[in-house]
Amino acid sequence: MAAEWHPDLDLKERGESRTASYPLSDFRYSHATLLLKADIHPKIVSERLGHANIGITLDTYSHVLPGLQERAAEHFDGMLEPRVIAEDVSRMFANGPGLDSMGR
Repeated sequence: MAAEWHPDLDLKERGESRTASYPLSDFRYSHATLLLKADIHPKIVSERLGHANIGITLDTYSHVLPGLQERAAEHFDGMLEPRVIAEDVSRMFANGPGLDSMGR
């Protein structure tokens, strides 16, 4: 069976690359954007990019996560539902005395 044709094969034969026309910064930006959209912690993304501090990453890429505040508020609201609090308190008391407020 013959190998299937792929556009990159012609590029290889000519010694060219599909990525040669893109600046390296485009790949760096895409890398950071994809990681942040995948909910990778910004500190990890910052370290991968070699930024001196997380503030640089957040200032540069915060537009990628426009719903971050809304998601945080929804998550916090979910944590405050009476059912969740009651379950946490019940679990804390079920573990017995001598535990701190976090049930440890």
